[in-house]
Amino acid sequence: MIANEVKTMEGKVKELLEKYPALQDNTQLTYLAYLNINHSLRKRIGERAYNELKHILIEESVPSLESISRAKRKIQLKNEELRGKTYFKRKKLEESNRIAFAMER
Repeated sequence: MIANEVKTMEGKVKELLEKYPALQDNTQLTYLAYLNINHSLRKRIGERAYNELKHILIEESVPSLESISRAKRKIQLKNEELRGKTYFKRKKLEESNRIAFAMER
């Protein structure tokens, strides 16, 4: 994700937190609101599906996106074969950049 996209996303999330204080204590609800407002989630999947998703995320105490993401990173750290293709491309590029930077010094 490029820096401008992050800044734009941060600005949108900040706006949501300011406009809807109930989101401040609930990451799941914040994510759902972000998708709904910025990606027309409710319109795209329909009112019934949206309400079911909201119920699942909020009422059924499913693990947060952060928890799943953290577990995924820990697993991939220990199991190289479970890392995506972009991981290896990114690592190769990082190494090339590190060598180029070292040679410039």
